[in-house]
Amino acid sequence: MSDIPTKQGTEHKSNVIVGPKGDPFPTPKSAKLSMAQRDMDFNEYEIVPYEDGFAIAKRDPSQIREVPVESKKHIDPKTVTGTVGEPEKYFRVRFDPKSSPNDPEKVTLGVNGDLLSISREVEVILPARFVECAEHAVRQTFKQLPGQERKVGGKVRTFPFRILGESSKEEYQAMKAVGDAEMAALKNA
Repeated sequence: MSDIPTKQGTEHKSNVIVGPKGDPFPTPKSAKLSMAQRDMDFNEYEIVPYEDGFAIAKRDPSQIREVPVESKKHIDPKTVTGTVGEPEKYFRVRFDPKSSPNDPEKVTLGVNGDLLSISREVEVILPARFVECAEHAVRQTFKQLPGQERKVGGKVRTFPFRILGESSKEEYQAMKAVGDAEMAALKNA
């Protein structure tokens, strides 16, 4: 397989973009940084597991949703929570599919006693406090090669997700009411 060198990585003919030396990115964060440096559209490309790391791949066209121009501004997950006294912000997000068979089917997030059970691969609306919770939910990764000691590989999100844009409290409440009704129906079944 011949590789095509690019500014911040190597594009394989298998249509994935990997690190500059042809190796997978070691963490999703390093792949995301490469996407940002290339000014790639996060709605059009995604980070996928690849070999023993991560790569950037073009999304399935059926999953691409056109975002209105006014909501295409960059949203930094580290600044999703407002200051005291400001109304809470709401965001449209999509959690990635399970990356291993041991991952739970649904993402469960809890903030100050409030729990949300969230479906993966579906656009949902969340208050900023739950987006921040998902951002802080990380786990340590390790790498071990035969005959060598185990090495710390870094930290990755427990529940990887993408912020698709901003939303409103009314949209969140409507979506939550539908979800609550579905959960009540399951309990009564």
